[in-house]
Amino acid sequence: MLTSEEAESFLTNVLKFKNWREVLEGDKLEFLRVLVPYYAHNLYFHNVCMNIVPSAERRVPTAQDIVSAGLSGIGGACITQNTFLTYLLQAIGFNSYTVSGFVHGPRNTPDNHVICIVEFSPEEKYLLELGVALPFAEPVPMHKLPFTQTAAGFRYRYKKADDREGVFYRVQLDGALFGGEFEDKSTEYVRYEFTMKPQPVEFFQEPLVAVFIDVDTSIFLQHPFMFRYFEEDDSGNLVDEPNISGDRKWILIRGVSVLIGTDKGKEVKHYDNYDQVKPVILKHFPKFREEDVEKALECWNTSVVKYGYFKAR
Repeated sequence: MLTSEEAESFLTNVLKFKNWREVLEGDKLEFLRVLVPYYAHNLYFHNVCMNIVPSAERRVPTAQDIVSAGLSGIGGACITQNTFLTYLLQAIGFNSYTVSGFVHGPRNTPDNHVICIVEFSPEEKYLLELGVALPFAEPVPMHKLPFTQTAAGFRYRYKKADDREGVFYRVQLDGALFGGEFEDKSTEYVRYEFTMKPQPVEFFQEPLVAVFIDVDTSIFLQHPFMFRYFEEDDSGNLVDEPNISGDRKWILIRGVSVLIGTDKGKEVKHYDNYDQVKPVILKHFPKFREEDVEKALECWNTSVVKYGYFKAR
């Protein structure tokens, strides 16, 4: 779906990963490690675009929609972020494919998540997760599970399901991102599950109706929901260059709740309404046009009548 020329231009001009070819030729796994912060810094996980489309015109993104959104550098939800990442890697020689996941939540819709897998060999596979509103620091070696990382001072882990063959989990340990520590120290909260079976983009057309079209089942159509990594200078101004190593900063917006975190800590602020969140969005997601954010806010403010303001806990 993506030509090598388009991939090369995207890496250089959109991700601004100037020495990508040198890194790739030196070490494929190191290339993936460095690609993660470039991608998470420059392509946003968000729901702005789907909320500026008239309800009668909403649809689950096709392969061409995904390519257009990816090449533009604006990003989108999981099917856009992780499928475009898969196409990008395929175009520069990787064996990559998408698999189906199931994000656990109040509306349990099977196959509601898309994840990217990169296969070096049948015995060496890596998961790349850049299409979810959760921190993701580096490629997960699926052949060396369990694999544990830290965000906002709490651990999260990728692991095999104990009692379900071929199923894997991302679990939250210690405490919730927006909340505090779990009372029960042994808690393993399953954020999502997935299998390693390759699935084409067409497979997700029906399951993702619940995300892209049906307002009653989709948190994406009810309130602001976005995530990215970012860096600031000493004056608090955003900088273009991502943090390749060390403790990176990231922002997660859910409804009227905003979390700015690092590996080790976090700051949480809850606003009174979605209009108060607007300046936060415009500052931390500068690729968005203000008129598009305002149009999305109109949609979310309309949803308040039925669903209320979403406050993360």
